[in-house]
Amino acid sequence: MHSQDIAIGTLPKDSTKPESVNTTPIRQRVDLKEKLLELIKAEQYEKAFTKALEAQDLDQLAWLCSRVDREIFSRPTIPLSQCVLLSIVQQLSCDLVKGTRPKLDWIQDCVLMLDPNDPSISEYYTQTLQQVLDTLSELTPQFAKSG
Repeated sequence: MHSQDIAIGTLPKDSTKPESVNTTPIRQRVDLKEKLLELIKAEQYEKAFTKALEAQDLDQLAWLCSRVDREIFSRPTIPLSQCVLLSIVQQLSCDLVKGTRPKLDWIQDCVLMLDPNDPSISEYYTQTLQQVLDTLSELTPQFAKSG
């Protein structure tokens, strides 16, 4: 596995869901949040998101997204690799019932920055976007009833 493939490495070929969600012990979660805050203050977004993705804790990732200004997507050079962008899409799309709007905003921004021809993600690109589409189609009836 290449060093830039760390985040995408969380995507087993036979699964589209993180192995664990919300199972990180409380002290570790607090320590991780403190480390993530340090990294985003230092504008080390790649490291921050890689740490959050490696934790495979959707709440931690959603929390990090809520702390990072989405203006990073309008910079001339986006500070996130293709692997990290695709991994954010994959993990956020695992549960779109809770915190739907912010997750969809991040998913949209990340997808718009993806290059399907990038060799670091090309193998996972279609599978991940299909997962997002499947999740959204499952949610459509729920949104129609609540609207």
